[in-house]
Amino acid sequence: MKSIDLFNPSIGDYVLKRYSRDVALIQIAMLCLRTTMSLYTLMSLKREEHISLNQTKQICCALLKNACVCDFEGFYDSYISYMIRTYIDLFGDDAREEPRILIALQRLIKAEDGVSEDLYVVIKWAVEVGLVTSESAAFFVKKHYESASDDDEIRSIFELLGQVAEESDEYLSVADEVKTYVIGLVSENFSEYIETSDAFCKVQYDDHHQATIEIEYLIEKKLNDLGIAYEQSDISEIIGNYDIAYELEMYFINSHDEDIDRVHSPRDFDVDEIDDLFEKG
Repeated sequence: MKSIDLFNPSIGDYVLKRYSRDVALIQIAMLCLRTTMSLYTLMSLKREEHISLNQTKQICCALLKNACVCDFEGFYDSYISYMIRTYIDLFGDDAREEPRILIALQRLIKAEDGVSEDLYVVIKWAVEVGLVTSESAAFFVKKHYESASDDDEIRSIFELLGQVAEESDEYLSVADEVKTYVIGLVSENFSEYIETSDAFCKVQYDDHHQATIEIEYLIEKKLNDLGIAYEQSDISEIIGNYDIAYELEMYFINSHDEDIDRVHSPRDFDVDEIDDLFEKG
C-alpha cells in the first residue's frame, strides 16, 4: 500500500482546504483506509470544523455499515473498537439503538488479540446500557487482563470491573486475579510505573526512612490513579523488591556527577562585535 507523508504543514493545510468540503471523497477515503489513525483524522476534521457534526455522523454510519456488510473480514479489532467508541461519542445514548453496534459487540467480546483501552471502554459502556452482560464482561477481562501493561488499559479494566456487581460470583472470581497481576506487574517493573526521583529529591542523602515514606506515597498515588483498592500489604509487596538504600545512593551519585559536568562544561562567551572587528582587522 502506498502512502504520502505530508511532512510540510502548508501542504497539509492546502489538501484540507481543497478537499474538506468534499464529504463524499472523505467518506470514500475513510472506507478504504480502515485504520485507527484514519478515525483520529476524521474526529480531527470535525474538531477543527472542516466538516460538521452531521457529516461526521454520516461518515461514521457508513464505516459501521461497511464493516458489517463485509462481516468484519479484514478489519482489526483495534479499529472496530475505536470505530464503536467514536460512534458512541457522536451519537450518545442513541448508539444503543443501532443494531449494527450489537453485531460489532458480539464480534469484539470474542476477540482473541488486539485488545486495547478502547475495547475495555466500549464493553464498559455496553454493560452500562445492557447490551453485554456482567458475566460476559467478567469473562472477557479474565481472558485478556494479562496482556495489559499500559496505565490507560489497566485503569479501563478496573473501570469495567466497576460495572460488574461486587457481590457477584463473576466479580469475585476475576477481581482478585487482576489485582494480584497488577501488583506483581508494578513490583517487577518498578521504575516504569514509579518516578523515584520525585521522592529522592525531597530527602537528604542516606535518609532511608524518609525515602521509604516518600516512595510509599508515590506507590499509593499510582494505585489510586489506576483505580485499585489496595491494602498496606500490597504496598509492602511492591516496595519489597526495590532496594531503596542502593537506589538512593545512586541517585545522589548521579546528581553529583551531573553537577560536576555542568561546572566543567564549556561556556559560551558573548562576543563583542566591535572588539571582534578590530581583532580581524
